Amino acid sequence: MTSMAATLFSMLSHLASWELGVGVSIISAIQFYLKTRPLAIPSTIPGPKRYPYIGYLLHALRYWHVWPTETTRLAKLYKRTWGGPLPNLGGLPGGYFYIHDEVNIKYILSTNFDNYVKGSIW
Repeated sequence: MTSMAATLFSMLSHLASWELGVGVSIISAIQFYLKTRPLAIPSTIPGPKRYPYIGYLLHALRYWHVWPTETTRLAKLYKRTWGGPLPNLGGLPGGYFYIHDEVNIKYILSTNFDNYVKGSIW
């Protein structure tokens, strides 16, 4: 055993098992947050009410059964691109943007198509 490992073992052996458990739990919680936190979407982008860490996930879950209708309603309400952060869980990318303006849609899908990252389907 190297001297550094021996020193670490000596320090940890004086801790009670619950202290060690609390330390491991805190480190695990911090790692979970860092891997799943939402993207930093500027607050200038309009969208449903945002909450710390979960973003607008509550809104999306509440209207999931009518999500296409809800996105259309919000597009009419904001009259521009809207979106917000979501936790990076279960395939959610950490945030979404919904583009409302026809000019922007045409720009992304035809005029400047090659400059946007696409999945394997494209």
